[in-house]
Amino acid sequence: MDDMELLREYATRHSEEAFTTLVTRHIDLVYSAALRHTRNHHQAQEITQAVFVVLARKAPSLSSRTVLAGWLFQTARLTAANHARGEIRRARREQEVCMQSDPNDHDEDSWRHVTPILNEVIGGLREKDRDAIVLRFLQGKDYRQVAAALGATEEAAQMRVGRALEKMRKMFARRGVVLSAAALGGAIAAQGTQAAPAGLAATVAAGAVHGTALGASTLTLTKATLKIMAWTNTKVVIGASVVVLLAVQHHQNTAQARQIAAAQQQLNGQAEALASADSRAQDLEQQTAAILETESSQQKDLERLQTRSKAAGHGSQSLAGAHASTLLAAALSNPDTREAVRRQLYTTSRTRWSPLIDGLKLDKQDTDKLLGIGADQGLTNLETAVAFTEGTLTAEAAVQAEANTEQDTTNQIRLLLGDEGFAGYQECQMEFPAKTLVDQFNKQLGPFPISAFQQQALARVIEAEPLDVASGLAGDFTVRDLVSPDGLDGRFAAQAESNQRILQAAAGFLSPEQVESLRLMQVSNMSAQKQTVLRMLRKL
Repeated sequence: MDDMELLREYATRHSEEAFTTLVTRHIDLVYSAALRHTRNHHQAQEITQAVFVVLARKAPSLSSRTVLAGWLFQTARLTAANHARGEIRRARREQEVCMQSDPNDHDEDSWRHVTPILNEVIGGLREKDRDAIVLRFLQGKDYRQVAAALGATEEAAQMRVGRALEKMRKMFARRGVVLSAAALGGAIAAQGTQAAPAGLAATVAAGAVHGTALGASTLTLTKATLKIMAWTNTKVVIGASVVVLLAVQHHQNTAQARQIAAAQQQLNGQAEALASADSRAQDLEQQTAAILETESSQQKDLERLQTRSKAAGHGSQSLAGAHASTLLAAALSNPDTREAVRRQLYTTSRTRWSPLIDGLKLDKQDTDKLLGIGADQGLTNLETAVAFTEGTLTAEAAVQAEANTEQDTTNQIRLLLGDEGFAGYQECQMEFPAKTLVDQFNKQLGPFPISAFQQQALARVIEAEPLDVASGLAGDFTVRDLVSPDGLDGRFAAQAESNQRILQAAAGFLSPEQVESLRLMQVSNMSAQKQTVLRMLRKL
């Protein structure tokens, strides 16, 4: 029986014999992955036990198309990382050294430099590439067996393994470990898998199937891994102003990108000017000064509007907000207008979730359901904003209503996608702001974009910021943000602090000119946000 037949046998009949066969078949792979990460035999055995407990609990939900070896490797990597998150990462960085190896050199010295970061590099591959590497080098399958497992031809399997090795070689090189693809494959094949201790397979199988003799630390580790695999809690709020703010800012960013591209085309013919950092810095300073002057004017306008609102004596629930809600309520009561707004929200959701839709290979029906959920949440939040500004909802009730809408949306998406699909949705939500900002920054730099390493580093810095302010794109403004001047001030202040932290961290891997260009982009984005809010307030 193949892996998935054995797993189905265990899931449907709870066959201990089938599960023990799976453990025996794959325990060396899991144990070796854990040992590479911890370099401690006792910890590696505990991680191995936890991985197979996770397999036992996830058995009914795994797809028949799953390549179990690749799935077990990834689960082992996640579990080991969760087991020793801090100290092992620091130790790994200290051990990364630059080395040059002969293509046929598979000795202990090469392996000593590869092993501390091998799990991380393999884990960074796409799923099919990772499965191919695990099957070919960590389990020693020939290309015919790899092709059968991947559902491909033998020639396609060879090409995928070759491309995956080349990707790994580049990832190792960025970490200071220089090896040819052939040397890398040879080193992994020669020493990538170690035999698990005698008797461990039987102990692990019994612990996973019956749950007996499991220590508290193993149970804790198992729960943590299951939680990571299931979903990561993130904040998903589509505020009433997202469509307008994103559209206006996209227009302004596009116009700025065209202006910068035109200027760079003129500078391309001036080699000396391009080589002069002082000249580029001066250009950036002039553009920054102009934007700051505009921002100062906008701030004065905003303060005048705030003073006028406070003088009217309406507090956070301003007269302007009440007028706006009346107009918005009338608009939403018109079926044609309401449908047009929903289509805009539907399109915005498609832009944000297209990587998720492609990654999960959703059909048209499920895609329509997912995007409809996002659009319906946006309409509900608009109606909450209307009720708040008309006085039929208090501030506390409006905030609670938005929270209820968010929770209802989360539940619908989890029900539609399942646990694994929902985990991908959460990941997409977290990655979208960073990816969008990095892409915008690259376009701003024109013919001299940042390197792949710099892109990844900048994305990690942005992802570390709170989701509601890190994007710098318009964000998800709440009801209180939109109708309360103090709330807007607080939101913009939080954005400014976030921008400053991003700049400070980016200075460690960007050049001074790139940092200045990033700062210019942040100031421009903030200016676009304020300009949009001012335009809305003036109309109100």
